[in-house]
Amino acid sequence: MIAPAKQNKLEQLFKANPIKGRFCQLHHVATSDAQFIYDLRTSRGQHLKPIGETVAEQKAYLRSYHGRFAKREEIYFKIFDIKNGSFSGVTRLTMLQDQESFNFESGVMDKNANPNVYLDAMFMCYRIGFDFLGKKSSGPWTVDKGNTRMIQLHKLVNIGKVTGEKGQFCILHAKKADYHNRCGGFLKMGFGKLGGLL
Repeated sequence: MIAPAKQNKLEQLFKANPIKGRFCQLHHVATSDAQFIYDLRTSRGQHLKPIGETVAEQKAYLRSYHGRFAKREEIYFKIFDIKNGSFSGVTRLTMLQDQESFNFESGVMDKNANPNVYLDAMFMCYRIGFDFLGKKSSGPWTVDKGNTRMIQLHKLVNIGKVTGEKGQFCILHAKKADYHNRCGGFLKMGFGKLGGLL
């Protein structure tokens, strides 16, 4: 059972929509976003776990997700690129009822998206988990070994660490201490703002 003070923070998080960063905004997804998510994931499918073969299956997934949203277990965001004025990616915050950990996963960006947009979304998610919710760790999440762009980004940021492998995927975890050791310079550059939440 999550502590009452943390439950209040969680409720605040679920009501903040959108959360506004410097380079992007995090908006809640709706069932009507099924085509956008399907097209995005299909275009990057070589590095992702299968999602089903039709938009109808994506809609069914989103309907089941809304049950988890109602239980305050996870939030599925679509990522709005402020400079381009369009949605260019998605990511999910999960494990939100866990006392000590959280996760952000299923990050998918349009192949032409500005790297600053996903980097901003990444730091927004880290700040939500570590600073706003007070969690101690994040993970595990997986990245396809062939997704060299994402692996290089994690190596650059040096918060999420590869802790193992499972088939074609690297397994990553992040600790609060590593986040605090590395976040300062990125936050000074404006990444990870949480407008509408903090």
